[in-house]
Amino acid sequence: MTRRRQVIPQGPRPNHRRELAVSQGRPRDGRLGRILWGIGKLLALLAVCGAAGWGGTLLWRHSGPWLADALRIKEVLVIGTRHVTRAEVLARLQLDKHATLYDLDVKPLVERLRALPWVKDVTLTRVPLHALEVEIVERQPAGVVQGVHANVLVDEEGVILKWIGQTTDEALPVITGVDIKRLSQPDSRERRTVREAFELAALIEPLEGRQVRVDGSNPFNLVVAVNDTRVSFGRAPFRDKWTLYQQLKPVLVAEHGASLAQRQLDVDLRFMDRVIVRERG
Repeated sequence: MTRRRQVIPQGPRPNHRRELAVSQGRPRDGRLGRILWGIGKLLALLAVCGAAGWGGTLLWRHSGPWLADALRIKEVLVIGTRHVTRAEVLARLQLDKHATLYDLDVKPLVERLRALPWVKDVTLTRVPLHALEVEIVERQPAGVVQGVHANVLVDEEGVILKWIGQTTDEALPVITGVDIKRLSQPDSRERRTVREAFELAALIEPLEGRQVRVDGSNPFNLVVAVNDTRVSFGRAPFRDKWTLYQQLKPVLVAEHGASLAQRQLDVDLRFMDRVIVRERG
């Protein structure tokens, strides 16, 4: 059996055909056409962007002043105030008459308002199209700090709210022995003393039903006066000491009868698990 000899067709090889096509002037793989097409698309895109920019410029020139006027702050709404006046709020904001809602830097405005004595927190809200809402959370009076020459009304953190001369408020506890000048320092010992004094007042006042006076001249031993009874608490925790005294008080009343309420007593709670009662002579 004889093999059939493979017949190789005559003519140029495939690579010779490509070279022949190039030599005859046809573009290789259409590269030139793709390049021209890409350049055309780029020019068209640049033309569209240029037209859009030019149109946007014309639109802003004609509508920009109208839009700025539409967004300009024309009204300031102040809510949540009782002691802070609208005039104080506006004076602190210092808004430019050309300011718009969306170019406001809110953070410095909030800090300015928080500098007011009665202001505890502030929320600023943009109300389209031209109103700014200012919601204020005010501090609440918690007590009176009695000074040498004048008294001050303070909140539960010891922040001075108002100078009230020599007056007091019968519904609020009174704190003595505290340097009022140092109350303006947030981390001062006086601030801590005032906060602890209010903690004591919150324990005692609801039970006694009378005004509580706290002597803070010794921050390591707060002394509470209710009528003719003085209670020395020492350092915290106060609740456990006061609870122990309330548990032993019926025993003292049973031993001394009604005369106990008419005596001037010193109650010493400085030591844990111990109550010392003395009568002042």
